[in-house]
Amino acid sequence: EPEPPHLRLAGGGHRCQGRVELLHLGRWAGVCGHTWGQPEAQVVCRYLGCGSPVRDTPWGTPEDAPGGTPGDTPGHTPGDTPGQVWLEQVSCKGTESDLKQCRAGPWREHT
Repeated sequence: EPEPPHLRLAGGGHRCQGRVELLHLGRWAGVCGHTWGQPEAQVVCRYLGCGSPVRDTPWGTPEDAPGGTPGDTPGHTPGDTPGQVWLEQVSCKGTESDLKQCRAGPWREHT
């Protein structure tokens, strides 16, 4: 059986919409969005075969960010999964083929 994808968008209306989640240690959790922007969204969308990221306003509102969906917990930034977060300080150039190739803080459980 093929390995399950390590990255997904969850909570959206279809497979190319939602908050960014990563599979680590057998559990899905989010990516902190404090440094999230267009380059990081490009990498995720490319990896998932979803084309180019779409936004109507600058990153910063949950419903317009690549990791956010309408109804996300207020106060969470783009890419956050309320509660559990595996990765923070993600920084991509936008040309990477996988989020693993981007710079990031250490993998650990964050809240």
